[in-house]
Amino acid sequence: NDQINVVWNAATSEFRKAMLPEQKTWLKQRELDCKLKATPAPVETSNSEREIIRLNCETEMTAIRTTYLREKLLHP
Repeated sequence: NDQINVVWNAATSEFRKAMLPEQKTWLKQRELDCKLKATPAPVETSNSEREIIRLNCETEMTAIRTTYLREKLLHP
């Protein structure tokens, strides 16, 4: 999250204003996708293991989004 925040805060206010609706949608989608990814784990999977799956998913999706935002900033 620190890296995506650095990219977001480095953007102009115009960029952030234009991207805010998309960013809010992405955040909701990330939360839903990662919860769903952790949910179908086998019954034997502990709550801690499910949380690890969810957090790993969020980390991966956030890294991809950070790259996307950085590219969009550099090449509008």
